[in-house]
Amino acid sequence: MSTVVPLFSTPVYVGNIDVTEDEKKHCAALPKSEGAFPKFLISHDDRVLDDPVLAEMKNRALHHLECYVSDVYQLDQYRFNFYINTSWVSDMEHETDVGSHKHGHSIFTGVIILDSTVGNNLYLENHFTPILPSFFKFRYKELNQYNTHEWYFDLKPNQIYIFPSDLKHSAKCHLPSGKLSVLAFDTFIRGTIGKHSDELTFN
Repeated sequence: MSTVVPLFSTPVYVGNIDVTEDEKKHCAALPKSEGAFPKFLISHDDRVLDDPVLAEMKNRALHHLECYVSDVYQLDQYRFNFYINTSWVSDMEHETDVGSHKHGHSIFTGVIILDSTVGNNLYLENHFTPILPSFFKFRYKELNQYNTHEWYFDLKPNQIYIFPSDLKHSAKCHLPSGKLSVLAFDTFIRGTIGKHSDELTFN
């Protein structure tokens, strides 16, 4: 019996998260201005999950983060814990393309889909490890997780995605009448990691 083992893979967490209508209305009403891309609005507040109105939503996001770091990465957190350091709301519409980027000063990034019309996508890229020597220009019968550096997800409301912050990602609002609203967050650690001379403490 043969099997394929996906060694050295990049785990991307995809889950469902409850977001109430009141929470969505609060996020929609936040003051925003145009960001780095056309037709892309970003909240002035970069710590929206610290607002008491969104306290329960933050707890739900932290629950998913705990599943990711404990169940997927199997991290032993007896001397440290992960926390959400920055969080913001972004709105897109009318065939907007948020270009490929990654987040510095963060370990894992989360994206909560507040609202999305059909056809919007989240794109992820990993060009760190060559899959096959780049000078061989192979043609593939079908793209899958083993033969491509890029992947995309169809976005639906009340989904949550969590992935390493150094993974390049982008979002696309495809249709002229399309709309996409997300709450994104970055994370870091508090506490002590390592042992002896390699020990580091983050407050």
